[in-house]
Amino acid sequence: MIGNAEKPVVISGPSGVGKGTLISMLMKEFPSMFGFSVSHTTRAPRGIEKDGVHYHFTEKSIMEKEIKEGKFLEFASVHGNLYGTSVEAVELVADAGKVSCFCCLTLIISHFIGSFVIMSVILFQHCKIAVLQILF
Repeated sequence: MIGNAEKPVVISGPSGVGKGTLISMLMKEFPSMFGFSVSHTTRAPRGIEKDGVHYHFTEKSIMEKEIKEGKFLEFASVHGNLYGTSVEAVELVADAGKVSCFCCLTLIISHFIGSFVIMSVILFQHCKIAVLQILF
C-alpha cells in the first residue's frame, strides 16, 4: 500500500451469495469512501463482461509468473482457472483516496500474502452477514 491508505475490505463467501452486490451497495451509498479493486482471472469473459471492468482477463502463464513475483495479494485456482487480486489493483483504489473493496471465495481467506493480512473481513454465509473479524 502507498502512504497512509486504509486497509482494504475483503468480502468473502461462496459463489452467488451476494459479495458483489454488497460492494455495489457500499460504493453507491459511500461513493467517496469505497472503490472496487478489479480482480484478475484466466477464464474467458462471459456475456457482457468487459476487461478491466468486471475482471482483468489474462493468460494463465502470465498470471502464474506474476503470482511467483509476489504481485498478487490473494489468489486461488477454481475449476481450472486462476482468480486473484493484484497489489496494483488495490493500490490504484488507495491512490484515488478510497478504501479498496474486493471479493474472494471463503476458501482463500487463509491465503492472504504479506502485510495485507490485517484488513477488515466480512464473511457471508447462507445470505447472512457475519463479521469474521475487524482488525485495526
